[in-house]
Amino acid sequence: MDRLELNVASRACEVLGLRIAKGPDAALAGHSEQDWMNYGALGYDILKDGPAALTDCLAAMAHEGGADGSDSLAPGWRG
Repeated sequence: MDRLELNVASRACEVLGLRIAKGPDAALAGHSEQDWMNYGALGYDILKDGPAALTDCLAAMAHEGGADGSDSLAPGWRG
């Protein structure tokens, strides 16, 4: 994330946070500025820990959504 331009990094945090908070079918439209700030903070909490944290987060999302044949939340995931 350190190599990204600020606007790209902040949007990545927001969109990841939105996905964590609202699920895979969340719409990008219709959120307040405060919502985006909250989503950004949530996404940043993952992305600040680097690529391994993002990989773990995405794996947990896939597990949660049943993409791996399961429909339960991955152990240790707080999503």
